[in-house]
Formats: sequence, C-alpha cells, structure tokens
Amino acid sequence: MMKKLHLLPYWLPGVLYLCVFALHTWIVLPLEIAIRGPAAGYASLMFLPAGVKLLSYYLCREKSLVSLFIGIFVAHAWLYQSGTGAIEGALIGAAVSALSLPIIYHAARSLGLDVFRDYRIQPAHWLHLLIVALMAALINGVGLIASWWIIDGQPMQLSALPNFALGDTLGAFVFLLLAMFAFRWTRAIKRMRIKP
Repeated sequence: MMKKLHLLPYWLPGVLYLCVFALHTWIVLPLEIAIRGPAAGYASLMFLPAGVKLLSYYLCREKSLVSLFIGIFVAHAWLYQSGTGAIEGALIGAAVSALSLPIIYHAARSLGLDVFRDYRIQPAHWLHLLIVALMAALINGVGLIASWWIIDGQPMQLSALPNFALGDTLGAFVFLLLAMFAFRWTRAIKRMRIKP
C-alpha cells in the first residue's frame, strides 16, 4: 500500500484540506465552542487540517504546495473571511500556512536531521512528525496572527500562539491516528480479498 502512495495526485492535498476544513468548521468547531466558549472560534485545540498539511507534505514534498496553498486560501477566504473583502489576509495566511512545513523541513535538513526520510524506504517515526508539526505550528501561528492584524487592523495577542501550536499539533496527531487506522483497514480488506 505504501508503495502506491507516491502516485497520489498532487491536486488532492488541497481538495482534502478543504474537505477536512469544512468538517472541522461545521462539526468539530461547534462542539468545541459549546465546551470551551467563544475562544475556540479563533484558536481550536484540535485543528484537523494541520494533519492534512503534514501528511501531504510528508508524502508529496514540494509537489503538494500549490494544491495546499489553493486549498488553504479558499478555506480562509471562503469560510473565515466571507464578506469581509480582505483577500490580503487570506493570501498571507495561506502562504505562511503552506510554507511552514517546508521551512521546518529544510531547516532540519540543513542541521543534518532527515525527519521526513523517504517513507518508501523507512517510514518516519510518528513522534518526529509531531515535533515537525509543532515547530511548523509556531510559524503558522505567527503568520495567522499577522494575517488577522492585516484584516482587522488590530494586532491579535501573541498569547493565542500556544493555542495555535497545541491545536495544530493535536489536530495533526488525531489526523495521523485516523489515517493510520484507515491505511490498516484498507490493507486488511485487500488481504481478505486475496485469500481464496
């Protein structure tokens, strides 16, 4: 199963990001707002689309960036900022969000750490992926705070940064867990079909 993943169409990450973002916005976020209050509306503690970004970049590297950028931009412009006319904030947020993983990946590689080694040879340890997700979440959080400053004209407090980091990291963990179960389930179904 893992050998066929490199054939993943490079447009798919953006579409998957939009689908998971919509699922998060319409199902997870209302539940979180009911539990945590309005603070969850701007910094979710389980942002599942962060897992889509992590898995897409891990599997496809730079080939996923255009699709991810478009998916993130549409999600920000359509679902977050519909009717505000502030496209600049959505562009900055999408660019920072899409580029945060490559920045961390290349910084780690320059230090001699290959945290995203070739998954076809030896898969990365899940803890390494989550550490990368946390570091990228910090960059992403600063970028989102800057993009909202452009939209609203008022700087958002940097105190939201830990919530962004926790939300992206926990969301990536939950998404990776769901993806692992989905991959195992599809492998089990294929094995059942092969048996006589």
